[in-house]
Amino acid sequence: MLDTRWSLVLAMNSILYLCLSVFTVLMLVGALWWPFACGGSIGHCCGGWIQALIIVMTGAYRYSEDGNLCA
Repeated sequence: MLDTRWSLVLAMNSILYLCLSVFTVLMLVGALWWPFACGGSIGHCCGGWIQALIIVMTGAYRYSEDGNLCA
């Protein structure tokens, strides 16, 4: 049975983009109260690093033995 781990990548992206949406709302609320803007900014910075990690993981899963058979 093939284990390409695409469901893991999909779940991680879903959670990441949900968090980035929350951080964007914090940035919008930050126009009224600045601590929310700081929290949203820090969240977006961390989210960018996590996105880079997910891109690397996607490449690793794609070019694994099972990933090649699936493609």
